[in-house]
Amino acid sequence: MSGQTGDGFNDFGRTACAQMVERGESDPDMIVCPSCEGRKGGDALVCGPGVAGVRYMPCHFCHGSGRVWSYNGIQYRMGRQLSEERRAKDYTIREAAKAYGVGFLVWNDLEHGRKALTDIDGARRWLMSQPERQG
Repeated sequence: MSGQTGDGFNDFGRTACAQMVERGESDPDMIVCPSCEGRKGGDALVCGPGVAGVRYMPCHFCHGSGRVWSYNGIQYRMGRQLSEERRAKDYTIREAAKAYGVGFLVWNDLEHGRKALTDIDGARRWLMSQPERQG
Protein backbone atom coordinates (compact mmCIF):
# COMPACT_ATOMS: atom_id res chain seq x y z
CA MET A 1 0.00 0.00 0.00
CA SER A 2 1.34 3.43 -0.90
CA GLY A 3 1.84 5.98 1.82
CA GLN A 4 1.90 9.71 1.96
CA THR A 5 4.71 11.47 0.16
CA GLY A 6 6.81 14.10 1.87
CA ASP A 7 4.68 16.83 0.32
CA GLY A 8 1.41 15.58 1.84
CA PHE A 9 -0.06 13.87 -1.20
CA ASN A 10 -0.89 10.21 -1.62
CA ASP A 11 1.40 8.33 -4.05
CA PHE A 12 -1.58 6.46 -5.51
CA GLY A 13 -3.42 9.71 -6.23
CA ARG A 14 -0.49 11.13 -8.18
CA THR A 15 -0.02 7.91 -10.15
CA ALA A 16 -3.73 7.60 -10.93
CA CYS A 17 -3.87 11.23 -12.05
CA ALA A 18 -0.85 10.86 -14.36
CA GLN A 19 -2.23 7.63 -15.85
CA MET A 20 -5.61 9.22 -16.58
CA VAL A 21 -3.94 12.15 -18.35
CA GLU A 22 -1.77 9.78 -20.41
CA ARG A 23 -4.88 7.88 -21.52
CA GLY A 24 -6.60 11.14 -22.46
CA GLU A 25 -9.30 10.60 -19.87
CA SER A 26 -10.94 13.37 -17.95
CA ASP A 27 -12.32 13.55 -14.44
CA PRO A 28 -14.62 16.32 -13.17
CA ASP A 29 -12.50 16.52 -10.01
CA MET A 30 -9.32 17.26 -11.97
CA ILE A 31 -8.21 20.74 -12.98
CA VAL A 32 -5.30 22.27 -14.87
CA CYS A 33 -2.26 22.44 -12.61
CA PRO A 34 -2.11 25.94 -11.09
CA SER A 35 1.67 25.81 -10.84
CA CYS A 36 2.63 25.00 -14.44
CA GLU A 37 -0.75 26.04 -15.93
CA GLY A 38 -0.93 22.72 -17.78
CA ARG A 39 2.49 23.02 -19.44
CA LYS A 40 3.69 19.92 -17.51
CA GLY A 41 7.11 21.45 -16.80
CA GLY A 42 9.69 23.80 -18.15
CA ASP A 43 13.34 24.71 -18.39
CA ALA A 44 15.29 24.92 -15.15
CA LEU A 45 18.85 25.76 -14.24
CA VAL A 46 20.49 22.57 -12.97
CA CYS A 47 23.79 22.55 -11.09
CA GLY A 48 25.40 19.52 -9.52
CA PRO A 49 28.20 17.00 -9.82
CA GLY A 50 28.68 16.38 -13.53
CA VAL A 51 25.55 18.33 -14.48
CA ALA A 52 25.27 22.01 -15.21
CA GLY A 53 23.07 24.02 -17.49
CA VAL A 54 19.46 24.39 -18.49
CA ARG A 55 17.40 21.20 -18.54
CA TYR A 56 13.73 20.39 -18.92
CA MET A 57 12.18 19.57 -15.53
CA PRO A 58 8.67 18.24 -14.90
CA CYS A 59 6.43 20.44 -12.79
CA HIS A 60 7.09 19.91 -9.08
CA PHE A 61 3.39 20.13 -8.23
CA CYS A 62 1.69 17.88 -10.81
CA HIS A 63 4.80 15.78 -11.55
CA GLY A 64 4.50 16.42 -15.26
CA SER A 65 0.86 15.46 -15.78
CA GLY A 66 -0.41 19.02 -16.24
CA ARG A 67 -3.47 18.26 -14.11
CA VAL A 68 -4.20 17.89 -10.40
CA TRP A 69 -7.17 16.99 -8.25
CA SER A 70 -9.27 20.09 -7.55
CA TYR A 71 -8.57 19.82 -3.79
CA ASN A 72 -4.83 20.08 -4.49
CA GLY A 73 -5.44 23.14 -6.66
CA ILE A 74 -7.27 24.82 -3.79
CA GLN A 75 -4.37 23.97 -1.45
CA TYR A 76 -1.93 25.52 -3.92
CA ARG A 77 -3.91 28.74 -4.29
CA MET A 78 -4.46 29.14 -0.54
CA GLY A 79 -0.76 28.57 0.07
CA ARG A 80 0.16 31.24 -2.49
CA GLN A 81 -2.26 33.62 -0.78
CA LEU A 82 -0.62 32.89 2.57
CA SER A 83 2.77 33.70 1.02
CA GLU A 84 1.52 37.01 -0.39
CA GLU A 85 -0.04 37.98 2.95
CA ARG A 86 3.18 37.14 4.81
CA ARG A 87 5.22 39.31 2.45
CA ALA A 88 2.71 42.17 2.79
CA LYS A 89 3.23 42.02 6.57
CA ASP A 90 7.01 42.08 5.97
CA TYR A 91 7.75 38.74 7.67
CA THR A 92 10.38 36.33 6.44
CA ILE A 93 9.41 32.66 6.32
CA ARG A 94 11.62 31.99 9.35
CA GLU A 95 10.11 34.87 11.35
CA ALA A 96 6.53 33.85 10.58
CA ALA A 97 7.25 30.20 11.39
CA LYS A 98 8.92 31.02 14.70
CA ALA A 99 6.12 33.35 15.78
CA TYR A 100 3.47 30.77 14.76
CA GLY A 101 5.33 28.02 16.60
CA VAL A 102 6.31 25.75 13.72
CA GLY A 103 9.55 25.01 11.91
CA PHE A 104 10.34 27.03 8.80
CA LEU A 105 10.07 23.92 6.62
CA VAL A 106 6.50 23.39 7.85
CA TRP A 107 5.69 27.03 7.05
CA ASN A 108 7.26 26.57 3.61
CA ASP A 109 5.03 23.52 3.05
CA LEU A 110 2.00 25.62 4.06
CA GLU A 111 2.90 28.29 1.49
CA HIS A 112 3.39 25.70 -1.25
CA GLY A 113 0.06 23.97 -0.63
CA ARG A 114 1.60 20.79 0.75
CA LYS A 115 -0.44 20.78 3.96
CA ALA A 116 -4.13 20.28 4.70
CA LEU A 117 -6.49 23.17 3.96
CA THR A 118 -7.31 23.50 7.66
CA ASP A 119 -3.60 23.96 8.46
CA ILE A 120 -3.16 26.59 5.73
CA ASP A 121 -6.32 28.40 6.81
CA GLY A 122 -5.21 28.37 10.47
CA ALA A 123 -1.88 29.94 9.55
CA ARG A 124 -3.66 32.58 7.40
CA ARG A 125 -6.03 33.48 10.23
CA TRP A 126 -3.13 33.81 12.66
CA LEU A 127 -1.08 35.91 10.20
CA MET A 128 -3.99 38.26 9.52
CA SER A 129 -4.31 38.89 13.27
CA GLN A 130 -0.68 40.04 13.45
CA PRO A 131 0.27 43.69 13.09
CA GLU A 132 2.50 44.79 10.23
CA ARG A 133 6.14 44.81 11.24
CA GLN A 134 7.75 48.17 11.77
CA GLY A 135 11.24 48.77 10.57
